[in-house]
Amino acid sequence: MKKILMVTAFYLENNTSRPYHMKQYFESKGFKTVVVTTNFNHSTKTIESITKSNVVQLKVPTYSQTFSLKRILSHLVFGFKIKKILLNVDYDTVYIAVPPNYSAKIAAKIGRKLNKIVITDIIDIWPQNSGKFPVSYILKKWATMRDKTLYNSDLVLIETSGYKKYIDPIRKDYELVYLTKTIDYNPENQSNNITKFEKSINIAYLGNFSSSYDFKSLIEISKILSRKYIVKIVIIGDGYLKRYVLEELDKISIYYEDNGIVFSESEKHRLLKDCHFGYNAVNKNITVGLSYKSIDYLSYSLPLLNNIKFDTKKLVEEFNAGINFDSSIEACEKILLLTDEAYLSMRDGSYRLFKTHFSLDAFNNKMDEILKKRRLL
Repeated sequence: MKKILMVTAFYLENNTSRPYHMKQYFESKGFKTVVVTTNFNHSTKTIESITKSNVVQLKVPTYSQTFSLKRILSHLVFGFKIKKILLNVDYDTVYIAVPPNYSAKIAAKIGRKLNKIVITDIIDIWPQNSGKFPVSYILKKWATMRDKTLYNSDLVLIETSGYKKYIDPIRKDYELVYLTKTIDYNPENQSNNITKFEKSINIAYLGNFSSSYDFKSLIEISKILSRKYIVKIVIIGDGYLKRYVLEELDKISIYYEDNGIVFSESEKHRLLKDCHFGYNAVNKNITVGLSYKSIDYLSYSLPLLNNIKFDTKKLVEEFNAGINFDSSIEACEKILLLTDEAYLSMRDGSYRLFKTHFSLDAFNNKMDEILKKRRLL
């Protein structure tokens, strides 16, 4: 039996964890897996324990800000601690989730030295997508660590074509594998359950309330649409900007339903099934091509209100899966021009897009294709 050591600082056993889906995939192909991760949950910024025999959690310093020296310190400690494991555990292949860049550089270097197969998965390009890069010599050096990881990899995966400009200067033989999620509800005929927006319009926001996301446009869109419709914002998520967003919605008398953090797929489906759009917008200085929230929306046949470029913009156009916009006014104009027939067609297109590119079957088939082509399966 082949053995794979998975090095990832951000491992969660849920639908929003790319390494979790990779682990499930490798195990389905007969690999014996061991995950080396931290005891810190980056999403909730809390200490978390995973009681699985094949998941090793290393203690690291905590941090509260996504962009901070404390976060870098936490990643450095993780990198130092994985060295001993990489040198002493029995494995044939090492899977490395990036970021963190420092631990990735170490894992790839040791894997190459020990003649292991090195698979690197570029999940994010932090800190270059933070909107604050470059701010210092330290962060410039931090970003270049990823380049050294790429040099020492047998296979490089990326989750969005938006990362190509960062990878192309180093190597061009990478493979694009989109994000995925599993579902525990019946997705068929979801379009028939929606109430068409004649007098009211419900917009969903699912995910983190951080500075990466464009909440200003959400507030402006809500304000403009409220001149014709009763607008409701259905919220699933949390974060340090949440209070600000809710206060701004209160100022313009927009009703919102705050459901907090919800992990259950069937519960999210229940909360979002009567929504008309899923809000999927980031600030202009953020580099991203896909988001987990967009895949959630699409899995519920929810058309996107989208300003994300690269893959998402292209796929929304190709599958008629929502509205791409560059300004709040443009988004509202497109919504107001929609007929009932055109809107229901968008709902159908949204689920077709999910099933074609983001379903678990699509993910597994793509991984099969890549590993067989590279003779790694």
